[in-house]
Amino acid sequence: MLYVRGDAQPDRLPQLRATLVQRAAEMNGLFVRSSDAAGSRREIRFAHDASCVVTVVPVVLPQYAMDDYRIARDLLNAGGYNSTDRKYLTWAELTETPANGFCGVAPGYQQDDRPGQDNKSNTQTAWAFVRLNNCATAYVGNHELLHVLGAVQPSAPNSTGAHCYLEGDAMCYDDGHIPNPPGKMIPCPIPASNWLDCHGDSYFNPNPREGGYLASHWNTANSRYLVKSNPNPGFPASVLLANPATGWVADVDGARPNDGTRIKAEKHNGYTAQHWALTKQADGRYQFAAAIASDKVLDSNIDRGRVVDGTSYFSHLWKNFSSDNQKWTLRPVGGGLHQVVGHDGACLTANEYGKVLGVWTCTGQENQNWRILPV
Repeated sequence: MLYVRGDAQPDRLPQLRATLVQRAAEMNGLFVRSSDAAGSRREIRFAHDASCVVTVVPVVLPQYAMDDYRIARDLLNAGGYNSTDRKYLTWAELTETPANGFCGVAPGYQQDDRPGQDNKSNTQTAWAFVRLNNCATAYVGNHELLHVLGAVQPSAPNSTGAHCYLEGDAMCYDDGHIPNPPGKMIPCPIPASNWLDCHGDSYFNPNPREGGYLASHWNTANSRYLVKSNPNPGFPASVLLANPATGWVADVDGARPNDGTRIKAEKHNGYTAQHWALTKQADGRYQFAAAIASDKVLDSNIDRGRVVDGTSYFSHLWKNFSSDNQKWTLRPVGGGLHQVVGHDGACLTANEYGKVLGVWTCTGQENQNWRILPV
């Protein structure tokens, strides 16, 4: 990381250093959360000192360079900040005021969607500028860093050319180039805020699905500027059970803690009725305890005389007896997704919005593939 100022500006690095190091940690946290959810961890390969503290290198440029990031970039390049084994995350005291203003900019983004390690985004130096004002956040830092890592390619699903149009994604906003249809921002299929590639097949996925876009195009998760570390050894303790294909989550109907309350497909709303405590059992299976009532768990109905929303094969809430129909196998299906398989081999299924989640024969369809997200 660089701290760049003009020669007529005061040196604020002594006051800002701790904040910038904290920003680096926050940026890395988003990579960790997003990649762990896909089943294989990625972290930012920050340059650091002997104590593993991220280094912030001070650079002083002629004051006029602060009026134009392109001049600042050229001077950094000429000054030796141009190694091909570096991407320069540049926190800069920029003073330019373009008509539309900006928080960050990435002169170095490459349009190259080839999947191999010789991709331009993986072999050429670049500078990701974050303006040191009230929007110098980890969000902006990640957005610009991802640009120079190669996101988002024009050929990618949901791309606007260099951004995307899914709400809640770290690389998406209305940049004036959203195609029609849809002509506007659309909900992210995985309920999350500030997520990396909530579509899971646009620019970042450590475990891309077979036959998907990222299986044959540039995937920033393969960048040499990231570290592949040990994947999360288990699932988070508190989770959201989300179905990316539909954009729905598992919800306790009406937040009622009564035995027999149906578990239905609902849009993510952040309410506690959509949160589950996930615990691994001795036999390797899992239980989902409702956050609204810790003694009640996700249960597969075994009373075939009871019909809910047209089926007797459904999920509901029930007092925890540690019975077989209250334990679930999380079967990986690739891309960080899992089938939630009941005691009889059937899969939790999101079939219709607002209706009960079925426990139906596993068919491999996407409405049976779930992402286990941290709350």
